[in-house]
Amino acid sequence: MAERWVNFTNLPLLEQTRARVTKTLMEGILLNMSTEESKKLLKRHVNNKTNLVIMFVDINNSTEMSLSLPANKFVLLVQCFAQEISLAVLGYGGYVFKYEGDAVIVLFQQNQTARNRV
Repeated sequence: MAERWVNFTNLPLLEQTRARVTKTLMEGILLNMSTEESKKLLKRHVNNKTNLVIMFVDINNSTEMSLSLPANKFVLLVQCFAQEISLAVLGYGGYVFKYEGDAVIVLFQQNQTARNRV
């Protein structure tokens, strides 16, 4: 089903992602998972109106997965997911606001959204 939305023909990108995920599985998270940049963004706009796009992304059927996978494998799955979503978001000028369980909550400034539309 995902094939309708994801371009699987970009083989170099797929190979980079595969290598990064493999390294993450072996060595742990490779990305700084801090949410400080989103806090800075919100502090800059604390006294004025700004338009933001908020995106919530989580793993489909994660509760079922958590019951069927060993805990350490499920944790690795969630870590890889969070890392890859974060890298994509940062690549499009977004900010990771929060990691919550298997979910990543993301902010995009409206002016960034128009420029980086997928």
